[in-house]
Amino acid sequence: MPPEMMVEIKPVAQKAAENVSRQADAAWEKNLEHVQRNFQKIVDRLQVKLAADGANVSIVAGLNGEPVILVTDRYTGEVIRQIPPEELRELAEDIEFLRGVFFNRTG
Repeated sequence: MPPEMMVEIKPVAQKAAENVSRQADAAWEKNLEHVQRNFQKIVDRLQVKLAADGANVSIVAGLNGEPVILVTDRYTGEVIRQIPPEELRELAEDIEFLRGVFFNRTG
């Protein structure tokens, strides 16, 4: 039989698994969009409340891509509060380094 006439045949279980995977991916995307919308609503409400105190809130990406929440003075730009604090982020980096040292399987 020529190759162009061959029909790809997949086992039923494989087709079912692929379908479940597509459904799971779609559900994940829908849930992620829902969480992002609600998170944005919370940030917007927080912005309004902090504006009365002369502060701004922003969410930025840290060096490793993790979210960092900054509360800054609206007029001076000075950081009033950072979540998580810089010291905690540095500690987490140190712990991650030590984990690599203690659990290095190559040496």
